[in-house]
Amino acid sequence: MRDFDAAGPELVSGRRLLKVDAARRVEAPAAAVWAVLADHSTWTDWHEDYDEHEALTDPAHGLGARFRTKEWVLRSESEIVRWEPEVALGLMIVRGGWLRRLVRAYYSELVIEPEGPSACTVRYRSGFRGTWLFWLLSAYSVGQALGGIYFDSRASLRKLERVVVARSEAG
Repeated sequence: MRDFDAAGPELVSGRRLLKVDAARRVEAPAAAVWAVLADHSTWTDWHEDYDEHEALTDPAHGLGARFRTKEWVLRSESEIVRWEPEVALGLMIVRGGWLRRLVRAYYSELVIEPEGPSACTVRYRSGFRGTWLFWLLSAYSVGQALGGIYFDSRASLRKLERVVVARSEAG
């Protein structure tokens, strides 16, 4: 697998062409949402694309924790680069297979915005920098990439809400 460039919140802040921002109101306290996000073993339950997800480090939470993930046929390794309990979790892709030919850097984060004691908004933001090949193919690749990320983010947020509510009702 090939290494990606370092990436962080700068890829989703400010005015950038290659970023996606989706949000969903969740009828659960921020702490309940964080409990699911902080537990990497739930990620295949709520993340739309994750077919497989495993920790490469121990502990599997906090800054520097690394994971190997399979999404469709794509395998990648990611690292937590933002960890603010009950506020935000950010991941950058550090290694990947053929995706590295199109993407130089990729970062995604989930931010929890409390709306009182029993609800919050969860924001899923992603941003990336393309390679020269990505831009060469941009007539096809820009819309396809942004559309795919946006719709997957929205689907992941719906699933996250279901997992959070099910956990809250169970216990």
